[in-house]
Amino acid sequence: MNSILFGTAAALSWGLHDLLIRFIGRGLGSVTALMSVLAIGAVGLGAAVLLLGIPLSIEPGRLWLPALSGLAYAVACLGLYRAIAIGPFALVAPIIASYPVLSVAWAIAAGTKPAILDLVATAAIVGGVAIVARYGRSEDTAADGPRPGTTGQAIVAALCSSAGFAVAFAAGQAATDSQHEIAVTAIARVVAVLAVLPLFAAQPRHERYPTGGRRYLPLIALIATLDVAAIAFVVTAGSLPSPEMAAVVASGFGVVTILLARLFLKEPINLVQGVGIAMVFGSVMMLAARY
Repeated sequence: MNSILFGTAAALSWGLHDLLIRFIGRGLGSVTALMSVLAIGAVGLGAAVLLLGIPLSIEPGRLWLPALSGLAYAVACLGLYRAIAIGPFALVAPIIASYPVLSVAWAIAAGTKPAILDLVATAAIVGGVAIVARYGRSEDTAADGPRPGTTGQAIVAALCSSAGFAVAFAAGQAATDSQHEIAVTAIARVVAVLAVLPLFAAQPRHERYPTGGRRYLPLIALIATLDVAAIAFVVTAGSLPSPEMAAVVASGFGVVTILLARLFLKEPINLVQGVGIAMVFGSVMMLAARY
């Protein structure tokens, strides 16, 4: 039950996080916005490690899993920020949240015999994502401003994000067997910063430091806090029974994001898309019963 509670807390944190990054993503650009959030989170986590006296090992045997988690998280966030900058949430959130399909595939590869329910739920997730992508109207992607890309680009970015999250969560939770949860999260965050840094540095100066960018600092700090809290919830569940359930339940963040976008951004959701969204998140909850 604790794993489910941690997953629920992560879903609420990420739901608000994803709504807010729409504003900094379009104001600062995806890479600059992500670099800002990751850097602030890394500083905060580093301070926590020092102040709490948490042991942190950089031995290769204990380092590779947190490093893999951080690299995958960088890929996931790059896809996430890009997809959300293009929008709409009703299109990209179900795709990003479909990463439990990979969790099920991993469990099967590890020797778990799939039940009929697992296969049905996995098929429903894939089908629901296809429905949302197929029946989204192109003009919906501009619900709160001009979109810096196409619907196809948003879908590809969301798929990359989904795969990245699946790997990041699995590696991060596995790493807690040999290191403290906060240490794992801190190492992963530093690796994520290093992974994004070349992309940030390669941008023209006006994109790295856009005019008026300082006004986003309070919002960036809030987003970084929500992001660190969410990933810490999921990673902490690695030391609890059924840790994979936290990652699965956390994928419900998409429901929170879509509802907030509908409430505050007035993003439209047509009936067919609503069915697809219900298929995705209903199936996620079904998988949570086993994974």
